[in-house]
Amino acid sequence: MAPGSAWNCGWTPSRSSTARALIEDRVHPGATMKNLAYYGPFVHWGDGVGVVERKIVADPQTSGGLLIAIAPDRKDALIQALSDEGAMCAAVVGRLVEGEGITVERARPAGLC
Repeated sequence: MAPGSAWNCGWTPSRSSTARALIEDRVHPGATMKNLAYYGPFVHWGDGVGVVERKIVADPQTSGGLLIAIAPDRKDALIQALSDEGAMCAAVVGRLVEGEGITVERARPAGLC
């Protein structure tokens, strides 16, 4: 996540009952809380983004290699190409916006896998 970004957490594993149950039972990597402490001051958590979703967003196991930034006018072609190559999932989960900080919303992006 970069400064000046808006991100939808509706695509995260928070929709998985297993992931939710584990986090509700406080089963998560120790660095999860360190991540929240580090970038938490830069994040505006939208309505409906609860503790479980915050911990999933901060989970260090999801770092690197999962997100791709691309110009908006090229997104449909990229999603199609990823699908054609057998990607398990390809969806638009956020966007760069003017300003500073990160906004995390509960919205579920269209075309979710």
